[in-house]
Amino acid sequence: LLPVLAVLLPAGRAAAEVGPGTLLVAGSLPVGNPVVVLRGALFAVDAESGERELLSDFLDDRQGPLGVTPIDIAVTRGGRILVLDAQAGAFGGFGAVFAVDRRTGHRSLVSDLGDRTRGPVASRPEGLAIGTSGTIYVVDREAGTGGSGAILAIDPIDGRRRMVSDYGNRTQGPAFGIQPFALAVLDADDSILALDTSAIVDVDPTTGARTGWHDQFDLTLGPSTTGPASIHVAPDAVLLLSRDLSARTDDDDRRSSGGIFSIPRTGGPRTVVQRFSDPAGGLLLHTPVDLARGSSGALYVAGQTTFDDQAVVAIEPDGHRRLVSNFEDPSQG
Repeated sequence: LLPVLAVLLPAGRAAAEVGPGTLLVAGSLPVGNPVVVLRGALFAVDAESGERELLSDFLDDRQGPLGVTPIDIAVTRGGRILVLDAQAGAFGGFGAVFAVDRRTGHRSLVSDLGDRTRGPVASRPEGLAIGTSGTIYVVDREAGTGGSGAILAIDPIDGRRRMVSDYGNRTQGPAFGIQPFALAVLDADDSILALDTSAIVDVDPTTGARTGWHDQFDLTLGPSTTGPASIHVAPDAVLLLSRDLSARTDDDDRRSSGGIFSIPRTGGPRTVVQRFSDPAGGLLLHTPVDLARGSSGALYVAGQTTFDDQAVVAIEPDGHRRLVSNFEDPSQG
């Protein structure tokens, strides 16, 4: 059982040891009977067969510094695997960024987000992204002035942090939204897109200036985006994953919902490109958490099937959904 499928990234962009056609999946695995402990884990999943291997056990000190709750993954252009842990760290558990060896699963600490000697501290880190220069960006829902949220930049070599954009600092831009929780790097100049419940904001990586990029509440731009979960930059569009699109009720009164919007890279109107409640599209999916795009153009989504199984689902280029890996199925790993 993997109750929290946090993030997927195509490990084919990583290294040969991980293997092309492999997905990285992070989450928390409950272990122990009768006392249940949540064990953070990073899995390597074959994108075709769905077979899983435990790459890094975050409660195994033989694999490096301990973690608690891995919630996001990013892979650098050089193949370095980075994992954001929301509760790790020796300075109060404000989160940490680890590098994970792609062959052994060994973890090394990149930055303890509670260590004040290394820069501004986090409060509730939620996501990370890698800039083209290698800079690590972390979005925090409650850091910054007044707990409005912030984006931090981390030096990938020494782990030092600087404040990029403080959402409580109105000199960096109007209050388009507060408490951002997901981000992506849009362009070669590291322009950042940050997602909150009401807007997608363009953030200058140098000055931290924020400008509105897409208003999710503006119905003239397309259907409602209730329940935004994450964003992903594709070659020709920005994809917005929504947890609550086109909801319906099945015969057993179980709710299936969620979908994917496509937004032009220049902003503009959004269109629905995937409805997880549409049976014509294949396997039904609800409570989606995150998505990633493979080199072939296929999308991968973590969520629950209508049987409440925690699963990884592929969306082929023709829009059809198929099960990749069911984390309730022990035969897959």
